[in-house]
Amino acid sequence: MIPTFNLENLKAMSITELKNSITERINLIDDLNRLQEIDNLLQWEIQLDEKGVYHLNDEQIAIVKESEEQIKRGEYLTDEEVRKKTAAWLKK
Repeated sequence: MIPTFNLENLKAMSITELKNSITERINLIDDLNRLQEIDNLLQWEIQLDEKGVYHLNDEQIAIVKESEEQIKRGEYLTDEEVRKKTAAWLKK
């Protein structure tokens, strides 16, 4: 049985328990896009230098610059809009 993930469980879990819980939940995912997102997130951890600083590659720098341009053009969602969309998505 996979433990329910909430803040109280997180506080009570050891590192090993948390790793096992995450692994179990990842193993249940069959959505390629979701797995790629998780992989991308984990890549950030691997790419830190000895001082804990992450250095962007050229592709990532281009993505950040495009994001900044989108913000300047008003092409973004507010925190509240994202929360509403997420809540609606989770209800599906």
